[in-house]
Amino acid sequence: MKGVPLLLLCLCLIGIVPYIASEGDNPTLLAARSGPEGAIFLKWNGAGEIFVVYRGAENLFESAHEIARVNGTAFTDYPGMNGETYYYWVTKISEDVESLPSPPATAVCDAGSPTVSLTSPSDGTLITGALTIRGTAADAETGVSQVEVSVNGTWHLADSTSSWQFSLASPPEGEISIEARAQDLAGNMGNSELITVFSESVPPEIQSIEPVTIESETQTILYIYGKNFFHAPQILVGTHPCDVTFISEQRLTASVPPLAAGSYDVTVINPDGQSDTLSAAITVIEPNSPPVILSVAVQPQFIPNNGMTTAVMTARVTDEDDNLKSVVIDLSSLGGSSTPMKDDGVFPDRTAGDSFFSASAVATKEIEEGTYSLKITATDEKNATDEDQILLTIVEDPPDNPPELINYTVTPSSGTTTTSFTYSVTYKDKDNNVPTYVTITITGVGTFAMIESNPSDYNYMDGKNYYYQHSGLGTGTHSYTISASDGTNPISVGATGPTVSGTNTPPDLLSQQVTPSSGTQSSNFRYKVTYKDADNDDPASIDITITGIGTFGMSELDPSDQYFKDGKVYYVCGWYGTDGYSRRKYAFCTVLPLCITFFWHSNHQFQV
Repeated sequence: MKGVPLLLLCLCLIGIVPYIASEGDNPTLLAARSGPEGAIFLKWNGAGEIFVVYRGAENLFESAHEIARVNGTAFTDYPGMNGETYYYWVTKISEDVESLPSPPATAVCDAGSPTVSLTSPSDGTLITGALTIRGTAADAETGVSQVEVSVNGTWHLADSTSSWQFSLASPPEGEISIEARAQDLAGNMGNSELITVFSESVPPEIQSIEPVTIESETQTILYIYGKNFFHAPQILVGTHPCDVTFISEQRLTASVPPLAAGSYDVTVINPDGQSDTLSAAITVIEPNSPPVILSVAVQPQFIPNNGMTTAVMTARVTDEDDNLKSVVIDLSSLGGSSTPMKDDGVFPDRTAGDSFFSASAVATKEIEEGTYSLKITATDEKNATDEDQILLTIVEDPPDNPPELINYTVTPSSGTTTTSFTYSVTYKDKDNNVPTYVTITITGVGTFAMIESNPSDYNYMDGKNYYYQHSGLGTGTHSYTISASDGTNPISVGATGPTVSGTNTPPDLLSQQVTPSSGTQSSNFRYKVTYKDADNDDPASIDITITGIGTFGMSELDPSDQYFKDGKVYYVCGWYGTDGYSRRKYAFCTVLPLCITFFWHSNHQFQV
């Protein structure tokens, strides 16, 4: 510890027990802080006359060197290498004995000033309205602590550091000098260039207001659109002041207090006193609940242009004030006109609560196929309205067209025996015929009904999606066939996939038996066994070896059964013209890795 080990050695050699400072004698709470112009300020706690300050380039006291001896508990160091991080320790000397070092403290030498620049406005810019000054600042050593902006010599604190801005809602008129300065965490200062802009006051301009009709005795939010709006403007509706929110130079919102019925001017006054007024901008009316179209429907949604099929359009309408005047549907796109909708033969229907209104239409050959939007408008006695639309699709009236099966895929295209595969297809019918079935046949597995992706989709003309999910396919490349019909025209498509891989599971041979269990030389014996495979792999072969007789291939009991996971039965029949005991066992001759031996009667045995 900088001389302490040598002193201890000398004292020990001459037989003197040295004083060793305890940890409680160490200087504590050493703090290091970066200062301006490369200074590093050090402070610590401790009682004593002499303190030794050490500095190092790494967090290792043994590599540090002494830089000062001081009587107080503070020291300022100027290490001189800008941007470098330094480590400091302090020890105390008491009665010529140096204590253990304090815990380390670290700080960066920051001798450089931060950089700050103005990005907008540009030098010489003409400002009309609010003045917003933007810029950037950076410091590579300790970072920027704050940015200030000078407007004609008055300094203002910007709202951020690295990317900052400052705004004046009402800047002074004429020539304005702008400058920015940044300060880093060490206290160094940096200044931007000085620019000059010119400010010219312009009056606000109201272009539009929403809404233009409001109810009396109700507080309302107005949206005012225009240009040259300044921060903190005033808004008057008639002579009534409003609470204002500045959104931008083109948009304001005003909270209008409850007003009596009538017509009112709206005035915007900028902080500089310039203003604009929109005469008779809003109308205040007595409270009225507009009618509400709750729902609309059309049956059928698709009609042929044969002039015979009628589409019935309905609208469910309610009016709390019971002053519904009319419900009208616009049939002009179908060659008609705005047509009143009727309810139960009474028009208009003034019933408090819900009412159903209807109208009908047909499509002739002159109406081209396509989807038409028919607007429905409900109006009350105070001309308050609600609107909705019905979509009616007109189709050609040709002979029945066969459907199509398109976009058939299986995802993923490959996987393992545990993967869940999704088969999908799009059923499309030009006549919008509903399919009587959509099925998928997975070769060797079975046939399954496919499921609607969206049960509420009744438009088969642009295609409706179906899917089916299946897991547990055996290894290998599979194939499938998707079939459908519109009730008249069946259609099928097929494809290969997916490819299934994975670790093969050995099969099992179960339920071996021979019937009858005994007989004569002329008896016809049937040997049966159940083949079961967890991967649904079909057997390459299944042979039976009857001891003393021979080896024979076994046949499928049900050739249509291709599902091996739950077991498939194989058999062979035969009779044998000799009798006697056999004492030989024939070797297994099938490619399957399984051999089962059991006996029948007392004369023969067999292996499968």
